Amino acid sequence: MISRAPLAHSLDGTWTGTEVPAGASASYPMPVKTADGTLFVFYRETTNELDPNANPDSRPMKYIACRDNGKTWKNSVQLTGKQWAFGSLGRADHMDEIYVGQLRYLPSSGRIQFVYTLAGGGPSQHKHDVYHRNVYYLSFDVRTLRFFSAAASSRRTTSCRSARNATESRSSPGSSSTPRARHVIRGCVERPELGSARSREWTPIA
Repeated sequence: MISRAPLAHSLDGTWTGTEVPAGASASYPMPVKTADGTLFVFYRETTNELDPNANPDSRPMKYIACRDNGKTWKNSVQLTGKQWAFGSLGRADHMDEIYVGQLRYLPSSGRIQFVYTLAGGGPSQHKHDVYHRNVYYLSFDVRTLRFFSAAASSRRTTSCRSARNATESRSSPGSSSTPRARHVIRGCVERPELGSARSREWTPIA
């Protein structure tokens, strides 16, 4: 649902509400207006509301975008042809939910910065929000619709099966120990493994 005011920069008047099919099953909406007037709303998709066969801990990030002051919208799938903006699928630990802790737009660079964590049921179950794991960073170029890692290496606008090149606070589901911050690269593969510390391209999902 998008609410639109009749007057710019004012709360006065009767607002209208419009369902936006491009943003179906959205939660945690995060709106951003860029310097050229483009509107982005990043959101987390609850996939099993659209597909009953999907696991309850499948909740990737997508976005919708608009260039006509909120009248018409397209989502990230329509704009890029990719399944998600960022997310994961098929992790062995079932941590396939994304929780964005902070989003910040920097007009000087044309980037939107994200800090996020993973969640899910843990290795033994598919359940929503039982465990949280790690802290990741990436940025998004609003002009090219490309994502960048913490090492500033360009990433295509595609979902990967894991995040990497992130400042990561590592802890295992069920662990009571204090997480340790470390810089790692996580491979973009079916079951993510820790890789080397040098920059490598993500493998996009076909």
